[in-house]
Parts: sequence; structure tokens; C-alpha cells
Amino acid sequence: MTNLMINKTKFQHIIIILFFWVLSPSIVCAASIGDKKIFSVDPVYQKGAVSQINATLNRISNYTYVYVEDGWYYSLSEGSQISINNSIDQLAQEFDINIRPKMIGAYGSEWSPGIDNDVRLTILVTQIVNNAGGYFNSGDEYFKQQNTLSNEREIIYLNSSYIQTANAKSYLAHEFQHMITFYQKKIVRGYDEDIWLNESRSEYAPTLLGYDAEYSGSDLERRISNFMLDPSDSLTEWKNATIDYSSINLFMQYLVEHFGIKILRAMISENSTGIASINKALKSLGSVEKFSDIFVNWSVANYINNCTINSSRYCYTAGPLKTQGVIAKPSISYEITAGTNISVSGQNSLKDWSSKALMLFSRLTTVGVAPNILKVEITLPSDGQFSVPYILEESKGSVVVKNLEINNGKGIIYITKWGSKNLKINILPIAINKQSDFGNNELSYKFSYSATLVNELTQDYEPSPTVVFPNYPDGSVLRAKGDIKVYIIKNGKYKRWIQNPEIFNLYGHLTWSSIIDVEPAELGFYQEASLIRAGGDKKVYEINGDGTKHWVDMTSVDFISSGRAWDMVYIVNQSEINLYKTGGNVRK
Repeated sequence: MTNLMINKTKFQHIIIILFFWVLSPSIVCAASIGDKKIFSVDPVYQKGAVSQINATLNRISNYTYVYVEDGWYYSLSEGSQISINNSIDQLAQEFDINIRPKMIGAYGSEWSPGIDNDVRLTILVTQIVNNAGGYFNSGDEYFKQQNTLSNEREIIYLNSSYIQTANAKSYLAHEFQHMITFYQKKIVRGYDEDIWLNESRSEYAPTLLGYDAEYSGSDLERRISNFMLDPSDSLTEWKNATIDYSSINLFMQYLVEHFGIKILRAMISENSTGIASINKALKSLGSVEKFSDIFVNWSVANYINNCTINSSRYCYTAGPLKTQGVIAKPSISYEITAGTNISVSGQNSLKDWSSKALMLFSRLTTVGVAPNILKVEITLPSDGQFSVPYILEESKGSVVVKNLEINNGKGIIYITKWGSKNLKINILPIAINKQSDFGNNELSYKFSYSATLVNELTQDYEPSPTVVFPNYPDGSVLRAKGDIKVYIIKNGKYKRWIQNPEIFNLYGHLTWSSIIDVEPAELGFYQEASLIRAGGDKKVYEINGDGTKHWVDMTSVDFISSGRAWDMVYIVNQSEINLYKTGGNVRK
């Protein structure tokens, strides 16, 4: 959770902060274990709605001061206090050794030394309401002359109820990301990040740090369970409800899995927020896909989670979301079977950046039983923008994903051999209108639907265009039409840029006549990969666009945690390795 108490313009914020910082070079004096302090706290999140507490400094580490609320701590038995002390020691050590370095590598740095001119941040263990693991209050990042309630330090508030649980470190990481975003977006760039995206990056932090690897009891397990209760929740509307956190968690899992850990820092580094920052980050990483494309693919993935379709775009590719076989249930479902129920209709609504799945299914019937053509009509507001993918499942288990063309707010699907060959269809209307300035009560778009079994195709029949996905074999050499860059395809999902003709000519099996010119969108389906190693050598290098190679100097665990994957590594000959100039090692 985060509480943005003060909203200033970029000019006011930076000038005032710097002015007071010059006058107050060291607000926090040298601290010692046992020091007492009165802290301002947020009554919205505190038990008893208190606004001040007394706390004692319990632990000092390289990068933390850990204070504990007196009223809670001194009410415990001596044995409980010793146990709490041990948990705090472990948490502070975890922050110094694991949380801080890995998160700075992935997201960027917090303000350090910050408002208090101290490299250590403060962790305050206090009594918080039960539904919150912790919070970050950006009001503490201002001087008291600007905000009288400021604690004038980088501070994270953690719930004392969870300080001895495995999730305490997840809550700390979550709030630390908010602290990083505040500095990177507000202090450095003068922007207030969209809440949904800020929270989304925080939700990913435990996965980044490996805390969700033990799935049972993890934060991710809870998020998945809650998401399954309402997979139609809007990604961008923010009510600060449990389902909001679940939706954004799964979306960020998908985004990082498909575009790598670098997408996190790329978003934060942009001089924009929300959807615009994602689009710019994708472009900076060499992708032609946009947020709207990714949202549609993610929505489909939630209902089929099938990596064999569309170069793995309709699935989660790693971790529990893959191994647990997560598949959401549609919001609306009807049986339509010849001889029983042959017609249904209804109305519903959806909000921007949400999907409302409609499932129609049939019991298996004899071939030729009439009527056996399913006609589905979807009517949406004609002045809005919508995408309507649908998933068709056949009796033999095959799955096809298509896209319904909407004209003047109306789309029609005809499915032949309904009940004998085709048994189920999931239709996902998705609203893709609003791009920014999201609130907690966004506009709803009403839509209607009808499905009827008919005997023949009518004059309004137009085949729904199939989404064409590239399926070039490994080793194919592709080039986008109108571009000069040449890429080699690997594993049906990666592309590697061949930077110059000299490299191309090192491989006798490659010929200039074998280059296939494709549509930019086709090439965009493949993820950029820049990792190589020589045959017979285990040393992996990352190749930069300036023709330099950088040894990836990290353990296998860190390699995977960084968002890289072993199947992204291309095996090349030693001559190519030798062509690149040697740059600094990559350690994150």
C-alpha cells in the first residue's frame, strides 16, 4: 500500500527539497540501539486509528534502522521479545544482502542518502490493521516545513502481526518498490505514477526475490486464488481491494515472463507514467507490441494457459502460474445443444482494461443432427474501442484462437459442426478505450449477446479473420519489410540480430537469398535475445548494440532470477565471439 499525502508540481518539489536539504545537511543524528522516538503514523492504516506512537530502536544494519512500537513490544513476554528480536535481525540482514541489491538492480535506486542525508532507511514495526502487511507514506519524504506530519526520513511501516511470518520479507520488498518509484518518478522526473502500475511492480517484487518459489502459503498463491474469484476485474481501476492486487500481480508476472526483467527498469526510467510508460519501455526493448496487444494476449492466456499456441503468447511460461495450470472460469456460461436449449441471450457490462468472458458449450451430439450451426452476435457501443478474441475448442481437444471483427459496434460468429466437432467457445469482449487518469470508479460499457442454433448461413455471414501467428522453423533468417536488420529465429519465440555482414558471412549455411521479408508485426511476435556462447564453452555473453560483448558473471540461480532463460542463449562459433570488443561483466 502507499499513501501519497502531498502532490506538488515538479518545479515546486525539486526546488523546495533541495533548498531545505542545503539548510539541513544531516537531520538524523547518529543513532544507537535503545534510542526512543515519537513517530507520526497514518491513522487510516493503524489499529485504533492513532496518529502517533512511541518506538525504540531495536536493530541497526548496514542499510536499516529497525524501530519497534513500544506499546506492542513491551506488552509481550520476555520469550516473545527474544523471538521478535531474532526475526528482526533476520529481516534486516535479508534486506541488506538480498532485497536491496536485487531490487536496485531491477528497478533502480531509492533516494539514498535521502531526505535525512542517511543511507539507511527506517523500518517501523507497528500495529497496523489486519488487511495490510505494511505501507509507505511519501509524506515522510518532505521536510516538516512542507508537511508537519513528516518523519523526515525514508521509512517503511510493517505490520507487527506478520513480523515473524515468512511473508514479512515480501511485505518489506513490496513497500521498498514504492519507495524506489517515488524517488525515480517523483523526485527525479517529476511524475506521479499511476497507482495500478506502481502497485503492479510492487506485487512482482516477491517473485523477483524468489519468495514465491515455495508456492504453498506464498503471496502469489493467495493472489492466484483471489484472481480466480473474479478474473474480469479491471486492471487499471483502483479501489484498493484484494482483487485489484490479484489482477495486477498476474499481469506483471506475464509481462516480465514475456519481455524480461529489463521491462521493470525500462518503465520506471521513462518520462511518462502508466500505459504510456509501458509502450515506451516496450519500444526501447525492441518490441513492436503495445500495451493493448499484451493485455489481449494476457486475457486469453488466463483462459487457456497453453504454450503451444502463438509462440507461447497465450500462457504463463514459468513458475507456479505455469506448473499449477492456472485457468480462469468464464463469468457467463450457457449450454447450447441441439434438441434441448438452442437459443440464449443476455446483457452485461465491462470496464476499460478488463474482459468479461462468455462461454458457450455443447454436449457431444451425432454428426448431422440439425440445427448444427451456432450463430453468435455481440453488440458493443459503436463509439468505443473494443477487442474481441475468442477461443474455440474442438471435441478432439485442439484449441484455436481467433479475433472477432467488430463493425459499427456489432460482430457475428458462425461455427459449423456445433456439437459434433466444435464443443466450446469462450468469447472475451475487452474494452481498450481510456489510456490514463484512472480512478476508483471507471465508466462501464454495456454490451449484449445472443447465440442461436441455425440450419444455414445467412447473408450477413463473413468469416471471422484468423489471427495469423508466425511459425518459421529454427534457423530462419527474417527481416521486417522496409528495414535492414536481419534476425535468426530460435525455439519459435526468440530472434537474434545479426549486427553486420561480417558476422553473417561467418556461417556458410546462411545466404543472402535465404532472407525472408516479413511484416513488422510478424517479426514483433519474437522476443529479442542477445545472449550467446561458443560451442563447447559454458561462458555466456550478452551482446550490446554497439558491438561489445559482456560476460554474464552470475550464478545459475541469479541468471534465472534476472529474467533471462537458458533457451535464449544462441550457440555461435568462436570467430564471432572474437569479433566483439570486450566490455564490463554483467552481474545483474
